[in-house]
Amino acid sequence: MAKIDIQVPHKLEKNVAASRIKQSIEDAQKQHSGMYQQADTEWDDNTLTFSIKVYGMSISGTLEVTEQFVHLITKLPMAATLYKGTIQEKMQEELAKVLA
Repeated sequence: MAKIDIQVPHKLEKNVAASRIKQSIEDAQKQHSGMYQQADTEWDDNTLTFSIKVYGMSISGTLEVTEQFVHLITKLPMAATLYKGTIQEKMQEELAKVLA
């Protein structure tokens, strides 16, 4: 499995940043609902634990919202390892947009 570890800085209050991320996830799930075979998310305070299955591949990880940054750690299946750089870049871009 390939590991992705991203920290995206922000200047928002922690609860505002978490709220934006929650809304973004809900929007993505609605927009791409046909893509997911499974999507489990659980928030504990400002930490999200997630597990999704997309096109038969399982992806899991955590996302923590702090006062200064959002920290995302996820594990990609071996089949997605070739695309790790592209996936990491896209995740970082999307988080930066949500937190802008």
